[in-house]
Amino acid sequence: MSDSQFDKSGNYYGITRTEITHLVPKGSGRILEVGCGSGNTLLHLKEQGCGDWIGGVEINPDAARDAEKYLDQIWKGSAEQALESKEGLTSTEPFEVILCLDVLEHLLDPWAVTRQLVSRLSPGGLLITSIPNVRFYKVSLALLLKGQWTYQESGVLDSTHIRFFTRETALKMLTDAGLEIETVEPTANLKPWKNKWIFNKLSGGRLEDIYAYNFLISARNKG
Repeated sequence: MSDSQFDKSGNYYGITRTEITHLVPKGSGRILEVGCGSGNTLLHLKEQGCGDWIGGVEINPDAARDAEKYLDQIWKGSAEQALESKEGLTSTEPFEVILCLDVLEHLLDPWAVTRQLVSRLSPGGLLITSIPNVRFYKVSLALLLKGQWTYQESGVLDSTHIRFFTRETALKMLTDAGLEIETVEPTANLKPWKNKWIFNKLSGGRLEDIYAYNFLISARNKG
């Protein structure tokens, strides 16, 4: 990928993903985030008592320099480089938690990277991932009704996304890597008593995957 992958506006690399806090057990020990940005999510987890050691992998050089201020260790470069380098992830102790938050869809071979990351998880360790949902109704309706597949700066059709997933294919990638799914949380803007909320209730919840723009998934290493 070209340097345009780094051309993100606003606070793209500095977002704190507080929505995952409840999935990370207190006292988890060693936490690794692939695509850690400026390190704010890891710092937040450490402050919440979720981990006593935090490390990250970050391909954006500016964000990686910012993350160095907070993290116990940073690997600068891609996930593939961090996994393949002699000084990379294989040179350190296993991790109790690995985070891949809106990262796997940017990789050429996320299936191989997921398997490699699982090999760096301690027995019973957690991999927590956020994966965009290509079945999201705004994407699927535009394709079905208008023949449109328009890339954007961010979101499900982020112009830097290489791979696309549904709930089923995301879960298969994780289980094929040797993980056992623990939780799947669709992220959808279903405001009570608004149209989408009502339609989903009337369908018995079957529309939730259509309204979800991503899935927050936690899976445990069975090894």
